[in-house]
Amino acid sequence: MLRYILYIKDKFFNFEKNYAILENNCKIKNIIISHLVNYDNINFKNDFYFGELASMLNRSSTLLIFIDHIKSQKNKIKQNLNENFIILSQNLSFFEEIRVHSICLFKIMFKSKNKITLIEYINLVDNERIFKQLKKIIISYKPKKVIFTFEGNEYERLLVNSSKINNLNFETIGYQFGVIKKKQILNFKTLNKKFIAKKILTINKYNEKLLNKSIGKRSEIINIGSLKIPKKIYFSRKRKKSKKEKKILVLPEGIPEEMNIFLNFCGSEMNNNFKFNIRLHPILKNNNYLKKISVKISHNINFSRNSLIKDLQENNYVLYRGTSTIIEAINFNLIPVYLNKINELSVDPLFQINKHHIINEDNKFSDFLNISNKKSLISERKHLSLFAKNYYEKPKINLIEKIFS
Repeated sequence: MLRYILYIKDKFFNFEKNYAILENNCKIKNIIISHLVNYDNINFKNDFYFGELASMLNRSSTLLIFIDHIKSQKNKIKQNLNENFIILSQNLSFFEEIRVHSICLFKIMFKSKNKITLIEYINLVDNERIFKQLKKIIISYKPKKVIFTFEGNEYERLLVNSSKINNLNFETIGYQFGVIKKKQILNFKTLNKKFIAKKILTINKYNEKLLNKSIGKRSEIINIGSLKIPKKIYFSRKRKKSKKEKKILVLPEGIPEEMNIFLNFCGSEMNNNFKFNIRLHPILKNNNYLKKISVKISHNINFSRNSLIKDLQENNYVLYRGTSTIIEAINFNLIPVYLNKINELSVDPLFQINKHHIINEDNKFSDFLNISNKKSLISERKHLSLFAKNYYEKPKINLIEKIFS
């Protein structure tokens, strides 16, 4: 309840307008909806999700919209940018907030068949707030195409449905940019056609196959390759194995509840020879997560400030749950270990391949090490390595240009 009171205080009494830099009299043909996870990605050539797509399309006729995940501060945004971009506000006016909450309460009371948690309700409100702002911008600029990250969020469904029922005459294109989890597949299978984008772009043949199975003919699935390929994927140097010290890279997603799962697990490991190096997701890092953390930090836990490549070089194992960075970690020869939460549908991106590199939250990391040299695990690691090596396909430039021509 306290969390909700603080949430209400923050959202109802801190109104801020969208932050925008736009060329005068610009005619927008394409709108790209991305996510602001750090200040460096407010850049047409280096978007966190879409890479150089905005720059490829046309700077003057493309609008890049960011959903703000870090409570951005205007004084930290570079002022010399020439591109068209808008950062959505995290707060609407007092009366608009009342309207958004009323819409969500109506959905829960009269449309939802299941009870929802407070976190789910707040997520529903946040999505409604995002959609309300996006719709207003789209009506104002009348683009031909709207491209967004395809993850199955509520605002995505509202946006696609709005394009069909309000005669706004724009084509919706979803970009499936990373790993696909089991829960997403189940959600895609039950998703009504009216909520699915006309085209869904994906990054490789594996994901294309999963999407075709779960979505079928409700959308056109197109493999365009990865718009943002890691600068350095492979790292073949053999690490020096120490019988005493074990360095484990921990890769949480940008969700505080997920962080608690990792902290509780790592903190319960009393072996002094284990060092858990936690690499914070950019969202948590830019939201000053460490200043707000209430969980007691164990002596064997370290929060890394290194670059990703350095973290991959300096660790031997990688503990993960739903992050797509696991692909790069395997390509750097780290041994993957999926942290399984009991009585939960797996969020493992490697769920179709990973059957043995798994540890339950009530076990110790040493339990996995005791079985890590079994033939079944060694054989599985070869399959995981081959899968990761071929995961990021090069962008198909000609195909991309044809889609957006």
